[in-house]
Amino acid sequence: MKILVIGGRSFLGRKIVTILSRKHKVISSHHRPCKDQIVIDLEKKEDTLNKLERIKPDIVIVTAALNNIEKCESDKELAWKTNVESLVPMIEYCKKNDAKLVFLSSCAVFSGQEEHLPYKKNDLKAPVSFYGVTKVMGENIIQRDLENYLIIRSDSFYGYNDDNDRPTFPIEVIKTLKEDKEFNADNIRKIYPTLINDLARLIIRLIDEDRNGIYQVSSSKEYTHFTFALEIAEVFGLDKGLIKEKEKSYFLRPMDGKMSLDVISFVKTGLWEMKENMEEGDSKYLSK
Repeated sequence: MKILVIGGRSFLGRKIVTILSRKHKVISSHHRPCKDQIVIDLEKKEDTLNKLERIKPDIVIVTAALNNIEKCESDKELAWKTNVESLVPMIEYCKKNDAKLVFLSSCAVFSGQEEHLPYKKNDLKAPVSFYGVTKVMGENIIQRDLENYLIIRSDSFYGYNDDNDRPTFPIEVIKTLKEDKEFNADNIRKIYPTLINDLARLIIRLIDEDRNGIYQVSSSKEYTHFTFALEIAEVFGLDKGLIKEKEKSYFLRPMDGKMSLDVISFVKTGLWEMKENMEEGDSKYLSK
């Protein structure tokens, strides 16, 4: 089975490539020249389709996206091109070749209003951000045009590939507390952190079992950034007393994205696995 990961240099994409490569032939793409990557520029639709036809993957996993919520609001044209229009050649290829398309979506497709919790797969999608709108539209065109697809919704990625990862919330907590500085975190908005390792393992299982449809995965336990920071400090042996509550504005984000889950990502176990990955990678963030 040949698998193409589009966005293989992304935070999630790198973990998916690492774990999938243990069992399958995996090809990874990036939008510009990069070691061990083929170049697929999603803004060039014909080029994308031609490369897909040349590679002939059985599975196409899409982790490439514009995920910055504020950037999506300030540049809606770019967000639409990146998150919606770029799917068109992938859908065309998968439909023609009976390949499976795996699309990473988000709890941002929902409004986050308490009376609707927890969100089931087929509940009304009512995003409060343009980023959420693009994820809704991505889901809709995939479901409209394909039968062989996986849509995986999650919330608040965390984990570790190596020290070249983009800054993540756990790493910011670790860095700040190791410097004996206070860390301020919101204690209002509810989040359900998801370990990227768990997402990668779920994708493997669903592919191996030839599943189709929508799947929802995240922590079943409710956190805020404040309580998540406390959990991080406990696992990494850092001073929880330095973590302070500070209300923040979360405009454009669901205040509560609790979903009815197919798979649970356990946070404390996940943080221990993240720590183990950091130890194996000799991370500078664990140095004294």
